[in-house]
Amino acid sequence: VYTYQNQFSRHNLSRSRAEALFLKIVNASENWEQLSTGLGKLSEDARLEESRLEEKFIYLLKQTCEQEEPPYDHWNFNILKDENGKNKYQVKINGAIPLTYEIQPQVTLNGSNGIPFTTRPDFIIRCLTNEHKDAILPIAVYLDGYKYHASAEHNRVEQDLKIRNGLNKSGLYRTWTLSWEDLRKFEKREKDAFYKEELTWYKGKKKERIDKATGTSFEQSYLNFNRNNVERLLWQLENGLADFNKLQQILLYSFQRGVGKRAYQKENFLAFANGAKSIDDLKLYPKKGAICYLDTIPAASTLKATLGHEIPSFEVFGTVELSEVADTFYYDKAIWEQFWQLYNLIQGYSNVSLYVNEEEIYDATILNEIGKDERPALEDVLEEFDKELHEAVEVLYQKKIVFNYENSFSIMRKGRTAADAHLGLEDLKIVVGIKANPKLFEKEGYEILTIEEFLNHEILNS
Repeated sequence: VYTYQNQFSRHNLSRSRAEALFLKIVNASENWEQLSTGLGKLSEDARLEESRLEEKFIYLLKQTCEQEEPPYDHWNFNILKDENGKNKYQVKINGAIPLTYEIQPQVTLNGSNGIPFTTRPDFIIRCLTNEHKDAILPIAVYLDGYKYHASAEHNRVEQDLKIRNGLNKSGLYRTWTLSWEDLRKFEKREKDAFYKEELTWYKGKKKERIDKATGTSFEQSYLNFNRNNVERLLWQLENGLADFNKLQQILLYSFQRGVGKRAYQKENFLAFANGAKSIDDLKLYPKKGAICYLDTIPAASTLKATLGHEIPSFEVFGTVELSEVADTFYYDKAIWEQFWQLYNLIQGYSNVSLYVNEEEIYDATILNEIGKDERPALEDVLEEFDKELHEAVEVLYQKKIVFNYENSFSIMRKGRTAADAHLGLEDLKIVVGIKANPKLFEKEGYEILTIEEFLNHEILNS
């Protein structure tokens, strides 16, 4: 039994209440489980989720699956255990095509998963239904807090985007990025900027063509699942066998002042999207192969989206540009949230170029190849570290996992070292062998490991 004192909640702590709670625990002793490893590695409720954001996502998903009214009245949620006794989750959707998904927290993806870099999404959602699991790509879900991803103190937007681009382009995973605001809107059943009240253009032959292209009733799916970013993720689970890229293209199709009215020759539209021409220089060209300008895509201030649809394929072309607030090193919070909402809808589109602070963003595969040539030789890196870390450093080096090549991984404040460790993996938010100020590393969202713990970590042994 662990005991503690908390000055902010003493009103909840009393001997009589403790005795009553302990009696309840003892009375349930027949359900106790023996843990041979002790309590040292046990997290609250055996959950591996590392933040309140991740816990909130699971809480809302469970709450949603317990609803008795449409559109989630045929969804079921279960908590299971993995081989290490940690929680994983299962969602069963008993729709027209029954589908079962496993939701596993904190899965490290690297070369053993066919990914030429290392990343650890907050959750992997994977279809378990035998006859469909090979046709439904797993979804890597990232739950990002603004403070640790886009603020002046911890700005990693470019790195996040490169990694998610790399996953999408691998063809092995899709990604979905969610923020606190996305979860809040979902909980309150509110609409975000990418929801349309009605689809006036969805009728007649166009309706037949779209339903055939997507493999679903687009309007029914749209109206049931598209009020916000979380609902669009659940839409994918409900319609697991549908063509997601096509569904997302058609969702974007709605963002025109007049559907099909502003169509231009492809080469001219792309020149406009890349800043070489003004829209006023373009002549209308409403013919096959032209690009319809999506001129009401939600974007403002430091987010610029110049996108268009090809006639009649619905293929999306253009550019999306995100910039920091002028003369600062951070992003506007609402704009950053809207950028990821848009990115979820255009992810994997080969004809859309992404720019952050005027630099074109590629993917982590390309980044790794560049990094490979620029890295110091392994023997030079090993000289920087104590011998007890050599084995770990060599594995990290061979796996192309980014880490500090000198024996210091620091957080700087006002030009000085505010926190320091022997080894740090910024992408995975892990530090090893603390030298100074572990509390600051914890505040910045890092998992703190001893050297012994790290040598047994799955990153080195998978």
